[in-house]
Amino acid sequence: MTEIKTLRKQKGLTTTQVAEALGISQGYYSQLESGLRSFDKEQLYKLAAILKIDQAFLHIIARRTKDNSMLSRHWLTTLPISGIPALQAFRRSGLYKKGSSSLQLRNNFKKFLLINLPDEITIELNSNKELIELIDASLKDKPYKA
Repeated sequence: MTEIKTLRKQKGLTTTQVAEALGISQGYYSQLESGLRSFDKEQLYKLAAILKIDQAFLHIIARRTKDNSMLSRHWLTTLPISGIPALQAFRRSGLYKKGSSSLQLRNNFKKFLLINLPDEITIELNSNKELIELIDASLKDKPYKA
């Protein structure tokens, strides 16, 4: 749950109520709250008033929400491992230890990828016929025919 969502819920507000107060659709607000879109200055000012919190504090939270959203969509964290995104699989693994420092988590995530990705890459290279044809065509300097 994002910090903005937590603050909204603490105030007993729904996404529809906040969206209406901001003059935007509920769907658009949900994208803002989840970090898929960025708040503009006017929206942040209005939201700070709605949530009754300091605008500078809300700006920091909104930026952190956006950064976390970007991380969760980064290609490296979305690579499938056992059929789920790598970051999600890491959180379920024994290498993920809640409360660890950022450096420890980052190093453990690297270890997790190095352990798991070779198998996933091998499976993909052996089973994805389109990828095999693309590689073959590329290595033989022939145009790929879809």
